[in-house]
Amino acid sequence: MKTLILKTPSFETLIRIGEGLVDRLDSQLGTLHESVLLADKALPSSLIEHVAMAASCTDVVRIGVGESEKTLRTYERIVTYLSDRRYSPATTLVALGGGSLGDIAGFVAATYARGIKYIYVPTTLLAMADASVGGKTALNVRHRKNIIGAFHQAEDVFIDPTLVKTLPPREIASGMAEIVKAALIGDARLYAGIRDDNPSLEALIAGALRVKIPIVEADPFDRGRRRLLNYGHTLAHALETYHEGRYSHGQCVASGMLHMARGLPFEHELSAVFARYDIDTDIPYDPETLFELVTHDKKRRGDTLDIALVETIGKGFVKTIPFHEFKTFLKGWDKT
Repeated sequence: MKTLILKTPSFETLIRIGEGLVDRLDSQLGTLHESVLLADKALPSSLIEHVAMAASCTDVVRIGVGESEKTLRTYERIVTYLSDRRYSPATTLVALGGGSLGDIAGFVAATYARGIKYIYVPTTLLAMADASVGGKTALNVRHRKNIIGAFHQAEDVFIDPTLVKTLPPREIASGMAEIVKAALIGDARLYAGIRDDNPSLEALIAGALRVKIPIVEADPFDRGRRRLLNYGHTLAHALETYHEGRYSHGQCVASGMLHMARGLPFEHELSAVFARYDIDTDIPYDPETLFELVTHDKKRRGDTLDIALVETIGKGFVKTIPFHEFKTFLKGWDKT
C-alpha cells in the first residue's frame, strides 16, 4: 500500500492507495460515531453494503451519477434528507462513486451545517487519479459546468485500483487521459512509462497524484499555479457542454490537450499515446460556438484568460493571454 499526504494550512488529507484496500476498509477507518453513505446507485449492492458496514453508516443515500445529476435539485434532496434525520455538524459523509458523485458529496459536506467531515472512496480511474484529491467541489447550472462550488477536501481518501478493473473501456480511457495530463505538465519519467511500458494502475495513480499534490499545496484555492492542472480543460469543458455529455470528460480533455499541442514536437507522439490507450480524440465542433462557450470559463479574468501550456514534456506553465487571442487556438481546426 502507498500512502500520500496532502497538507495545506487549512486542511490535511491522507491518501491510501492499494489493491484490495476496500476489503480492509473497516480496519483503516477506525470508529465513526455518526456517518451516512452517499453512493452511486449503479454500483453493486454488495459493494455499497460492504462500505456502509465498514464505515458504520446508519443511512445510505443512493443517487444517479453524471454531469446531469450535479444540480441544485440533487443537492437539495440530499441536504433535506440529512436535515430530516437530524444529522449534526459532527456527521461524517462517506462518498462512494466517481468524480461527479465526489463533486456533489464534497459540496454537500462543504455546506451542510456549515461544513462536515467527509471521506472519499473513488470508484473510477478518473476520480482516483485526479478528482478525489484537491478539494474542488461543484454543481452545474443550466449546462454551465461547475459554476457553483466550494473548496472542501476529503479528510481521508481510500483508492483501491481493483474497483476499476470491471469498468467499461470508455471509463478506463477517461481516467488515462488525466494521468497523461499529469505526466505532461509535471513528470517526464511518468510520461515515458506511459508511452513505452505497462505500469500498474497503482503506479499510474500514485504518479499522477504525486504531480498534483505539490501543485495543490502551493495554491490550494486555485489563484495561480494550480491552473496548470487545467491543461486541455478550457477546451474540454466547452466540448462537454457543446455535446451535452455525449463524449466523456477524459475524451474531451485529451482532445483539448491535442489542440494545445498543435505544431509542437511531441504532437504526433501524444496522438499515438492516446491511440495506444484507446482514447478517442476525434470530437467534432464549430469553432465560433465553442469560443462562445469558452466565454463562461471560470479562468477568464475580464479580457484575459489563464491557460496552461506545455512546450517541453514534464514542464508545464501557466500563461495569461488576451481573451480574444484564444481564438487562435481554434482557427483551422473546424471539425464540423
